[in-house]
Amino acid sequence: MLGFSQAGIDKAVALRQARQILGFSQGQLARELGWSAKQVSNLETGVRQIQKQTELAIETLLRRSGKWDSFLSKIRINVSGLIKSSD
Repeated sequence: MLGFSQAGIDKAVALRQARQILGFSQGQLARELGWSAKQVSNLETGVRQIQKQTELAIETLLRRSGKWDSFLSKIRINVSGLIKSSD
């Protein structure tokens, strides 16, 4: 997945940014994925590794909502060091 595999971007940070761009709480994202909020939390905090199928599911949600380009822009900005994540 292009966005999550950007050099220097932590997948947990990318997941949190994607969730925020989607406007979802951890619980809302969990419902979209058929998971528990604890599973989302574990991924965002790095307790569990983010698998490729999770990356693809998040990309699908972003694309379907029309927010994929916003996500990529935020990731690119963070990679370039122009701004820091607001979290």
